[in-house]
Amino acid sequence: MSETEQGKTPSVSVVMVSFFTGPILEEAITAVLAQGDDVELVLVNNGNEPVVEESLNARFAEHTHVRLLTGQGNIGFSRACNLGARMAQGTRLLFLDPDCVLPPDTVKKLLSHETQVKRPFLFGARLQDERGKDHAYARQILPTPRTMLVSFFHLSHLFPKVRLNYRQVPIPAEREVVPAISSSFMYIYRDDYTRMGGLDEGYFLFGSALDFCIKFQRRNGKTYFLPDIVVKHIGSTSAVHSRFVARKKVLGMVRYYHEAFGMLYPQPLLWTVDALLWMKFLVRDVLLSRFKETDAYHKFAATRQYAMVKTIVDKGVKQASSGLIQAQEAAYSQMEKRRIQKGGK
Repeated sequence: MSETEQGKTPSVSVVMVSFFTGPILEEAITAVLAQGDDVELVLVNNGNEPVVEESLNARFAEHTHVRLLTGQGNIGFSRACNLGARMAQGTRLLFLDPDCVLPPDTVKKLLSHETQVKRPFLFGARLQDERGKDHAYARQILPTPRTMLVSFFHLSHLFPKVRLNYRQVPIPAEREVVPAISSSFMYIYRDDYTRMGGLDEGYFLFGSALDFCIKFQRRNGKTYFLPDIVVKHIGSTSAVHSRFVARKKVLGMVRYYHEAFGMLYPQPLLWTVDALLWMKFLVRDVLLSRFKETDAYHKFAATRQYAMVKTIVDKGVKQASSGLIQAQEAAYSQMEKRRIQKGGK
């Protein structure tokens, strides 16, 4: 499909990269197609199960608003996004995770916001889980070697002015400029994305959005957080081993620190950051995960869970007993008052 069925170039192309996403993919696709006839979906099948691939081909082979790219295998998130962007026909691009469900008026609000700011701009949205809890990563700082060291060694009390994240920052009432946003929802003009060279394909899974945001900022672009667009983002739906994801995250962050700050910080400091990232991965994602697979851990977890449940039950029984005693005392007090009143008559 090169144009919509009305013969017009679509206003917005939603680029969605799917990799073993799971059932939420259907809901995400339906929400995109509900945005209107002026929106196309570019779905990059980055390695789903054969049955899912067959289903997608059967459903969208002749669809006038969907471009399905498949057969390239898992080429990584950044390369897949760039592939989708090259095939997109819309004047604007919305990069959207396959486990994100858009509200019905998303595109309408995006088009309204862009009339109030100057190009080049990059928009991010408010992301919430299925329970309505905000994801802090919807707004992000741009990590530096300094912030990484402060976070790793828990030195926030010594550097109170160093912001590490947005967890304790209230959601603003209106659009605000932020250092970076999540790759789960990124909206930008296609021409501006092309001039930036797209996402750095040296990043396989993590780090590409941070890299893009810092380069975008250095080229006088502004990144905005839009709190009035609330997107349900389930997260972690891909059937991929957590150790694989964690390893790719370390590789991405190592590349990010060297690409973004290689000329600003001494190499020994960057090597120290590299070593700390890999040490954290080794301890938390290799050794600890293996320990969790042992019988000793399961016995420990069961004992701890029993102790926690017993504490909660004991506390509940104590509170219930205390409440019963108070109720009995109140009832006895009322009875005494009535007896005295009758005796007085």
